[in-house]
Amino acid sequence: MKLKMEDYAVWIWSFIKTLFYIVIGSSVRVLHYSRGKSISARAVAITLSFSVFVGVIVNHILIIRGLEQWAGVAVSISALLGESLVVYLITNSNNIFRTFIKSVFKVDIKDEDKGADEI
Repeated sequence: MKLKMEDYAVWIWSFIKTLFYIVIGSSVRVLHYSRGKSISARAVAITLSFSVFVGVIVNHILIIRGLEQWAGVAVSISALLGESLVVYLITNSNNIFRTFIKSVFKVDIKDEDKGADEI
């Protein structure tokens, strides 16, 4: 199966639209940070990378679910909340993993750290 030039154009155009919505959400986040204080280039880079990561994932989920018409709003909001979402997932990864294992495999994983603190 060979892709045509039109297929590439459609793919590039959809990527540019997604990137536009990500830039809207991440720029709102950066502007909110910069209110009343200066912001470093490192903070801008971290915010932008988290926004791109979360925005692209949300965009692909919406495409898979057939909800492309909501992609603009959802991608912008997810890019705005991208950094908060990544920090939440990192801090609660152990509980999320335990809940996933318990729901899928019906196995309760004991928290070994709590047992060590009680001794």
